[in-house]
Amino acid sequence: MTNFLKEIGKRVSLYDIIEEAKETDAILNSIDNEPEKQVLGFQYLTRHACRVMFRVAGNLEVALAGYFGYTAESVDPEQIKMCVLLGAGGVLTYLADYALFDKMTPLPSKKKD
Repeated sequence: MTNFLKEIGKRVSLYDIIEEAKETDAILNSIDNEPEKQVLGFQYLTRHACRVMFRVAGNLEVALAGYFGYTAESVDPEQIKMCVLLGAGGVLTYLADYALFDKMTPLPSKKKD
C-alpha cells in the first residue's frame, strides 16, 4: 500500500517525468552521431512535453472538480453531476498518459545498436 501511495505521489508531482528526462539525457549523451542525437533529442522533448500536458490537465481537472463539487454541494446540488464528470475527465487524462506513454510507447531502456 505504501508503494502504491508513493507511486501516486510521484505521478501527481510529475517526479517520474523528471526521472525519465534524466534517463533520456543519459541515452543522448551516449550517442556520438550529431544528426541522430538532434532527432532523438526532439522526440524525447516532445514526449516529455506531452506527458506534462496530460498530467497538468489531469491535476487541474481533478482539483477543479473537488473545489466545484464542494461549493456546489451547498449552493446548487444540481451541479454535482457536472463536477463528477469533470473529475472523471481528470482521471481519464491520467489513464491516457499511462496508456500512451507507459504501455503503448515505453521509453527505450538503452540505445539500439
